[in-house]
Amino acid sequence: MTHSNAQQPTPPSFEVATVKPSDPQKPLPPSLRFSPNRLSVGSMTLQDLISIAYNLTYGADQQISGGPDWIRYEKFDVVAKEDETVAAHLHKLPLEQQGDENRRMLRELLAERFALKVHHETRDLSTYVLSIAKGGPRLKPVVLDPHLPANIPPNRINVMGRGFLVGHDADTALLVKVLSGQPEMDGHIVIDKTGLTRRYDFTLKWEPDSMTDGPSSKAETNSQSESLPSFFTALQEQLGLKLASSKEPVDVVVVDSADRPSEN
Repeated sequence: MTHSNAQQPTPPSFEVATVKPSDPQKPLPPSLRFSPNRLSVGSMTLQDLISIAYNLTYGADQQISGGPDWIRYEKFDVVAKEDETVAAHLHKLPLEQQGDENRRMLRELLAERFALKVHHETRDLSTYVLSIAKGGPRLKPVVLDPHLPANIPPNRINVMGRGFLVGHDADTALLVKVLSGQPEMDGHIVIDKTGLTRRYDFTLKWEPDSMTDGPSSKAETNSQSESLPSFFTALQEQLGLKLASSKEPVDVVVVDSADRPSEN
């Protein structure tokens, strides 16, 4: 009988990180970017960061419960750097696995700098269910192009502005995440029950709800010559999909405790 003393490789982690409150005199839109060797975060709340770290539906506040009030409104800037060995290791991984590792490293960072402790619960929540509308789906299945540059990531949906989404090689799992973040959903999560398993290219354009318009959406919409349908109608007419309200079991991250980060 042989015994191995070989140690498991240490999971990649950030080498150094700076966390500080965002400057209230210079308000900026929230931003997060994973790039080679570093993570850059601007004007994001701890709740925003939890959503990303735990791969929740961004903008669907129902999926995060508990914790002190400040996690929902105090904003932070974060710069975290990897050493060259970690960066080289991550660069060799498939894109989806890179995303998994980046989220795991972010969870470690939140636990270390915000003393974040959470647990998961399954709760029945008011949601919207996405399913196939009468007449069938109108999504265009992707045909892989062997000449597509290797640096173009698959499975992405570009938000071109309020009321304008463009999907490239995207699956419905990503689609429901993006739909959940639209103001028309009023913070409700969208559950995928389409049964669609392929990836698709699509364009979705609608007239933004006047009750949820951003500051520039009306100007953008009025500059268009076309008359656009409502959000729910656009889904049916353009993608062949429909939304219906429903109570569904949803994974919820419960914040047990969190502290404001100490000065660097």
